[in-house]
Amino acid sequence: MNKRNYKKIFKSHLFWQIVAVFVAILGLVLYYIVPKINEAVINKKLPNFILQYEGLKDSKNPVYEVAEELNNKILGEFKITVSTDYKGDKIRGEVDVIIVTAKGDSILVSKWDDFQITKNQSRTFYLTTEDLFNYSGLPSRAYSLDVIKEDPIAEKKGKFDIEISQINGKILFKQTVTVLSSPWFHSTQISDSTIREGEEINAYVFLKDYGTDSKFLVVGLLYELPSDENKIFINSSALKVPWSPNEMLNSDPVDEVRAEIDPLEFENKEGKISLNFPSQEAKKKGFKFEKERIYLLETFVIKYLPYLKYPDDDWKSSSESWRVRDEPSYLLIFVLSSN
Repeated sequence: MNKRNYKKIFKSHLFWQIVAVFVAILGLVLYYIVPKINEAVINKKLPNFILQYEGLKDSKNPVYEVAEELNNKILGEFKITVSTDYKGDKIRGEVDVIIVTAKGDSILVSKWDDFQITKNQSRTFYLTTEDLFNYSGLPSRAYSLDVIKEDPIAEKKGKFDIEISQINGKILFKQTVTVLSSPWFHSTQISDSTIREGEEINAYVFLKDYGTDSKFLVVGLLYELPSDENKIFINSSALKVPWSPNEMLNSDPVDEVRAEIDPLEFENKEGKISLNFPSQEAKKKGFKFEKERIYLLETFVIKYLPYLKYPDDDWKSSSESWRVRDEPSYLLIFVLSSN
């Protein structure tokens, strides 16, 4: 074979190799890219649903917070609005708004009877804090926060989905709602647990919040324990969970201090405040720490959740505000005799 024939054969092989590579690339384009383009075109013709959650700032990543004593309907219901800016004509017939619970149950909460006729009309439904517990699968009694874990609120978190679908089951929109059970906690230290008659104490409350930014109300309740110590244990055996000092002692607190913490004062979502006992109000009424007495200090932190509806006054002074608290802490104060 002479050099001229060899070059012709070589060029021919090279040409067909280039053609083969080109065909392979074209095949990949047709296989992977074209379907995505078609899908994008189709999606442009599908409805664009928008959900608005009453009381939540972020409707794209909805997160509700609850507390143990909110597994009920006492603090009202809050609205969720579903709207669409759809202008196409591909979706016809019934379109449903469905809640899919953590257990996989489907609950119809609203619908369009004929989407083409009523597509410009928004749909609304309502939830209560009891619904949040039931749909997300959160237990009625919350787990304690474990700050050592990488995600301290992992066991205090539940989820459910809101789906919008056609009657044939085709899902047009889906959004996950997260529910957190009291993702804030506090610890309390007192300036002295053993004092003398007439002295005062300071309670230092440290707060950590793993939830959304909000206002907090720190509450300190001071109880005087009965002189008969056995009475405490006898009465406590008949109590229900959660433990309650005023039920056990059958008496109101002798002093109460409330102080608000603004999230703007937080550093790394941590805040602190000092409560002084006796309060100025208690002093005016003549209260002081009496000698040879034992006092119990209960502290807890209430969080402002804007979607709750309080039956009276505002969130700080309402008779139901205590329901939105973290787990209380308890400390004893011993008052020595004068000698």
